[in-house]
Amino acid sequence: MERRIADAQHALELATTEYLNACATLHLPLRVSNEPSQSHLNEISENCDKFIESTREELLKMGLRLKTARNQQACINRLPLELHVKVFEYDLDAHETDINASHFLSIRLSRIVSLSAVCTHWRKRVVETSSFWSHIPFHLSENLVALCVKRANSRPLEIRAINNRRETKYGSNEIWRGKNALGGHSHNIRSLTVVAYNLKHVYSSINWVLESSIPRSLRELSVTYTGGVRMHYNAPTEPDTRPEVRLNTLAKDLYTLSLSRINIKWNECAFEKLRVLQLNGLRALRLAEFEQALVSSPMLEVLEIARSRLYGERTSSKPLALPHLKALQLSYMEAALGTIVDMFEPGDYTTELNVGLLQDVMSPQVLKDTWIQGLERVVPKMCHVTVLGISNESYVLEGASFLSIISALPDLITLRLQDLLLEPNPLFALEKILQALPQINKLQMTRVSITDVETFQGVIERCSVQWVELINCSVFLDGEMLRIERGTPLYKWAVESAPRVSLLWE
Repeated sequence: MERRIADAQHALELATTEYLNACATLHLPLRVSNEPSQSHLNEISENCDKFIESTREELLKMGLRLKTARNQQACINRLPLELHVKVFEYDLDAHETDINASHFLSIRLSRIVSLSAVCTHWRKRVVETSSFWSHIPFHLSENLVALCVKRANSRPLEIRAINNRRETKYGSNEIWRGKNALGGHSHNIRSLTVVAYNLKHVYSSINWVLESSIPRSLRELSVTYTGGVRMHYNAPTEPDTRPEVRLNTLAKDLYTLSLSRINIKWNECAFEKLRVLQLNGLRALRLAEFEQALVSSPMLEVLEIARSRLYGERTSSKPLALPHLKALQLSYMEAALGTIVDMFEPGDYTTELNVGLLQDVMSPQVLKDTWIQGLERVVPKMCHVTVLGISNESYVLEGASFLSIISALPDLITLRLQDLLLEPNPLFALEKILQALPQINKLQMTRVSITDVETFQGVIERCSVQWVELINCSVFLDGEMLRIERGTPLYKWAVESAPRVSLLWE
């Protein structure tokens, strides 16, 4: 940064000298003086004066901005170390993207480097704060990984191994380039996130941790398989072909396990310390295995299941008791929703339910009717549903059946709408729902397209909810779909309605 400023200052000095030399030639005596020449000379001189004055004003403004920035920096530098580090952490969090993106950690590291380049004081703080360097990109260069490990200073490491290449010719050493730099530090790995298109790259990262003979400290494991899975839509014809990994001895010490589109050898695992289990997109989850996994997780507090299909039979018809369960999240489970609900004994845990229609082989109307009937049977059995999310189908809001379903949820406090086209009729139906259920205090809308601004404003102003969140929402304006941002009709209204109404972008 200092070098760039010095180079720019040198360039400005050269340009200024050249400019002044050019101006000086204007004052040389003219051999022939005539009226047109004098007029032209005056015009050039006036332009020079204007340019010099505007440049002077810009330099003064820049000097003022630099002085202000220096004063702000000095104020930050006077903060206690802990608060200064918190400010940096807030900045890093503000620049985060999807943690499964391959560029996530390179962006984070670039931001860390930018912070350290501000001044020597900031560089010292950044270099010596080991927590900044403990998020390590397994898929980046060996030298970069080695630098992170060194500056992490033996603190617990969070490793992210991310590669979505479709090519199969690359070996694990070519994909996980930072492997060698972590050779003697696997015992410090607290969290491991693996995202890969090829199963062999998933296996290699897990096996690398398992190979260590040193006692492990791995507490969080997240595995996402992004490749293809060939199986029947409703149930696998060859269950043994499903992608799965072996955790072996890793399972017993895990506190958090997250699996997306990949299974594990459930019957080989005992989750003695597991607190959080997250399952997403498991198209071939045997019911008996799932039941066994829950039985072997006596400390489980949070269970999240999304877009997964269960098949087979349970080993027992007796409902499961999960004594430590605090939160259950069920999202887009379709036919498996009733099976999951029937598995558990009623308890004090809260439930978040997200529902929506996904593609199927049935005709749209038959599918909708079947779906609503299924919700009518299952929802009244559910315990303490505090959050209800509705996706894809705004027509659901208009049906009398849905009002009866939602009325069976006395603990509901948050209604979430997602990926909907919100026209006037569904809006008026939403108003009826909010009037019938005054305990709902939060309305959250994500990627919702609003077709009638005035109707929407009227409904929100008349309803009694305390908070309305609009996340990545849009409006129809002059035949176009526009994000709600400065200049759009809803933006000013939302700003004036704050803090009750908030606009958020992800």
